[in-house]
Amino acid sequence: MNNKQDLKEENRNGVIIRYSMIGIVMNLFLSLGKILVGLVINAHAIILDGVNSLSDLLSAIISIFSAKMGSKNANESHPFGFGRIEYVCTMFITAGVMYVGIRGVLTAVGSIIHPHDAPAYNMLSIVVMMASFICKLIYGIVMRYKGQRINSSVLVIAGIDSLSDSLIAVSILVGILTYRLIGVDIEHYLCLIIALLIIKTSITMVRECVANIIGTKVDPEFKKKILNMIATEEGVLYVCNLVIHKYGEEFNVGAVDIEVDENMKASDINRLTLKIKKNALEQGLTLTSVGIVGKNTDSPLADEMVERIIEISRKHRYISRIHSFMLDTENKTAAFYIVHDYSDRNHGRTREIMRKELNEYYPGYTFIINSGMNI
Repeated sequence: MNNKQDLKEENRNGVIIRYSMIGIVMNLFLSLGKILVGLVINAHAIILDGVNSLSDLLSAIISIFSAKMGSKNANESHPFGFGRIEYVCTMFITAGVMYVGIRGVLTAVGSIIHPHDAPAYNMLSIVVMMASFICKLIYGIVMRYKGQRINSSVLVIAGIDSLSDSLIAVSILVGILTYRLIGVDIEHYLCLIIALLIIKTSITMVRECVANIIGTKVDPEFKKKILNMIATEEGVLYVCNLVIHKYGEEFNVGAVDIEVDENMKASDINRLTLKIKKNALEQGLTLTSVGIVGKNTDSPLADEMVERIIEISRKHRYISRIHSFMLDTENKTAAFYIVHDYSDRNHGRTREIMRKELNEYYPGYTFIINSGMNI
C-alpha cells in the first residue's frame, strides 16, 4: 500500500476501535444493571436481555481485535495482508449472538411449561429498560452509519444488533406496563419473542459473513470507475477483462486485460501499463498485472473472419460480444475472446461448436477461443 492508503486504513481502524470502546463501556453498565435488577425482582426477560448485552460487550472486544489484526502489514505467508480477518471475527460475533438466542428459546420454553413466580416489577426496572432502549437505539444508528461510511462489516453488524436490542427493550417495557396496569404476566412469552428476534438477527449476520468470506462481487460503481479510468487511457482500444478481489473492505487486488494496436512498441506498452497501475492504485485498487492483447488493424482476411465470427456468435444466445481478434496467417492460427453470460453453464461446449463451424469456412486454420464473463 502507498502512504495515502496506509493513512486511510489507520483512520478506519481508529474509528472501529473508538466506537467499539464506547460499546464496551455502554454494554458493561447495561448488562450489570439489567442482570442485577432482573435477579432482584425475579424477571427472567430482563436477565436474558442483560446476558445479551454482555455478549455485545464481547462482540465489541472482538471488533477491536479485528481492527488490530487487520492493520498488520502483509508478510510472506499473507502477501495481501490481513484485511479478511474482519470477516472471520464477525463470524465469532454472530456465533455468540446465536448462542444467546438458542439458550433464550430453551429457557423461555421451559418457563412456559413450568411457570415461575411473577416478577416484582418496580420503577427501577422501568428506568433500566428505558435507559437500555435509548442507549441501544442511538448507538445502533450511529454504528450502522459509521460502518457504512467506512465500509466496516463489523460496525454495521454491531449497529444492526444494537437496533434489534432496542426493540427487545421496548418489548420488555410493554411487558412491565402490561403487568403493572392489568396484572397479566407475559414475561415467559416475551422471553421467547426476544430469543427468536436474537436468532433472526444472528441468521442475517451469518449470511452476510459467509457471503463475504466466500467472496462477493465488488461494488459496481467502484468497478465502473476503474473501467472508465482504464478505457480512457490513450492507446487502450478496449478493456477485455477486469477481475477484482476484496482482501478486506479497503484493500482490493485485481488484474486487467487490455486490447492495443498490434503495432504498438514494447516501450509504449510498458509506459501504458505502469500508468494504468499507478492510477488504479490511487483509486484503491492494486493491479497485479495488466495483460496485453493485440488487435489486427490492417488485414482484409482478419476483417472477413471477424464478420464471420460475429455471424456465428449470434446463433448462441449467451454470447454478448467478441473482441481481441488476432490472426497469424503464417502459422494459420486465429485467436479471439467471446464474452458470455453467467447463466451459460456449458460455455466449453459453446466454444467447441463455434470452432467446428469456423473450420468449415477456414479449413487448416486453428482457432483459439478464449472466454470471459461480462465485466
